[in-house]
Amino acid sequence: MVFMNTKFTTGIAKGENSFEVGKTAAKQALSKMNEKINLSIVFSSSKYNYKEVIKGVREVTNNAPLIGCSTSGEFTEERTEKNSVAVALISSDSCKFFLGINSGLTEDPLGCFQDLNKKIIMQEDIEKFPNKSALIICDGLTHKGEEIATSANMTFDTEIFGGMAGDDMKVRETCVFMNDDSKTDAVVACKILSKSRIVFEVKHGHTPISPLLKITKASENILYTINNEPAWEVWKRYCKDDVKKTNGLDLDKTDSLMDVGTTLAVYELGIQAGNKYIIRWPLPSFNIFEDNKINFDTTISEGTRIRIMKSTKENQIKSAKEAVEKAISQIGKENVAGIIIFDCALRSMILKQDFLKAVKEINDVANVPLIGFEGYGEISMKIGDVSGFHNTTTVAILIPK
Repeated sequence: MVFMNTKFTTGIAKGENSFEVGKTAAKQALSKMNEKINLSIVFSSSKYNYKEVIKGVREVTNNAPLIGCSTSGEFTEERTEKNSVAVALISSDSCKFFLGINSGLTEDPLGCFQDLNKKIIMQEDIEKFPNKSALIICDGLTHKGEEIATSANMTFDTEIFGGMAGDDMKVRETCVFMNDDSKTDAVVACKILSKSRIVFEVKHGHTPISPLLKITKASENILYTINNEPAWEVWKRYCKDDVKKTNGLDLDKTDSLMDVGTTLAVYELGIQAGNKYIIRWPLPSFNIFEDNKINFDTTISEGTRIRIMKSTKENQIKSAKEAVEKAISQIGKENVAGIIIFDCALRSMILKQDFLKAVKEINDVANVPLIGFEGYGEISMKIGDVSGFHNTTTVAILIPK
């Protein structure tokens, strides 16, 4: 297999001045790169003024094409941070990048992607660049993750990968970036033509703790009943003993919304898909102790077969490592220029200080430059997949040399 040259470098910085932080992170990445920049990737904490961050990065990169988003934690191969800006720079003669951005995502995901597709002008060269894929980054607060993934897949007619923006767990407003622009309720897409296939994998660290159950009443992203019983009552039945044993919390007696939210971050929903599970992040309704409703950040469908799942710190660390290992096994470590990681903010909540271990495990396996962030959902959809939206997972995207 012959690989053309692709260079992938990273930088990460923090401080008080948005422009200077963006500039510093970009300078770090540029110091390892002598070639012309074909694409800048920017992941920025919501602490900063995004337009100023972007301005700083583009000044350093001579206004190279740029994509990115707001985040809830950032990391590179060098370190893991909060309230920082991470930048990756790609120079390549084996990949071509074509960018587009469009708003109106929440109201009409499919229409939004169809309009976006018309905006992205590609000069295809099938003979030289036979592989096509798409990186998409979306507003993280649409509550339509699955509709977004399937709309992107249908419209672009290719494999897609990426994720949802974050805002440092404020859950108020997330943004996506393209060149000098930043938008809410929007999607930014980077269509990629490449000489070698871009490999990506997704893994979660959850295992089932309940028998197979059925969603019997749901509307949009709200779950009312499971097996014709109130949703929260069913959830408690299968996790309360383990919760009490693990941290001493009695779910039958607590009246703390935070206790319930923390519990649901660990004991999530698994949708059965063959011999695998797709993870969905449950959130308590504001009046969960009265109405027993559970909310999600994407549509939940009646009739869906599910199990209640549990994750441990050990399995979260293991799953991140396995996602990268599985991807590398398909291309060979020596052929990887860099890695982009889309990670869930919930993994950081579960792992706490051990999140550093997960990043270290990825570094130990890959030993190449990498950039990643924590957001509000992950996207991974290959040809033939029926679902592409995930929670509490790691999506690893390998950029080939």
